[in-house]
Amino acid sequence: MDCSMFVKLVYEELGIDLPRTSREQFLVGIDVERNELLPGDLLFFSRYRDRERISHVGIYIGDNKFVHFSSSKKGLSIDSLNDPYFNERFVGAKRILNGEILEQFYKFSSKLKEEKNS
Repeated sequence: MDCSMFVKLVYEELGIDLPRTSREQFLVGIDVERNELLPGDLLFFSRYRDRERISHVGIYIGDNKFVHFSSSKKGLSIDSLNDPYFNERFVGAKRILNGEILEQFYKFSSKLKEEKNS
């Protein structure tokens, strides 16, 4: 599994079909400013200098944190957007969820936070 497949599977659980790759996922949804992020928004990163090529995606869960599948950390990880590594590589955010589906994601993200903290 990779980061984009993790995002795709989470969204499938909510009844939303997303493209397979992070680059394709970056093409859907509504642009969101960093100071307007809501849980469920997709966060996109690039390890390339030009920042034109998306190389990573995660899901915002609130409090400047996001969940993502990291091959370097060998699995699911929760990290801060304030971490210099991610802050420097942040490209943008997209909103896919709204209304009732957003409420479902709030429940999912709360459960995920509890599991990671236990």
